[in-house]
Amino acid sequence: MNDTTEFASVPLSVLVQDYVEMGLSVASATSLKEHDLANQLTELWGHLGREIRARGPEAIAALMPFMDHPNPLVRIEAAQNCHGLDPDRARRVLEVVSNSGESPYCFLADAKLHLMGYGSRLFGKGKLKTQAISRD
Repeated sequence: MNDTTEFASVPLSVLVQDYVEMGLSVASATSLKEHDLANQLTELWGHLGREIRARGPEAIAALMPFMDHPNPLVRIEAAQNCHGLDPDRARRVLEVVSNSGESPYCFLADAKLHLMGYGSRLFGKGKLKTQAISRD
């Protein structure tokens, strides 16, 4: 699937809305232990995220409000995508989710913190990556 071709004509506002809704669908499938469905939805979610990132910093900034979303998975992914724009805020969001103990999201937040080079509860101190983390 060529993300750029498929989504080229979709307005950013629609992409962002679909991105958040897809994140909620992934979270729902995960909570229901529908792992195959969650994996399929995660792949689609990745396509949406790649298209938003491909549109540049101004498009990525449209995800910043979702670092305050009620759903922890949406917050985690928004923080990961927005890390390059506001690293301190992204780190704080991930630390809050990590410290919440809410499984499985606390583990995911720990992994993201580690990959970004920050300390985490489970992985200790990570090595700072010099390039953006990709869902590819």
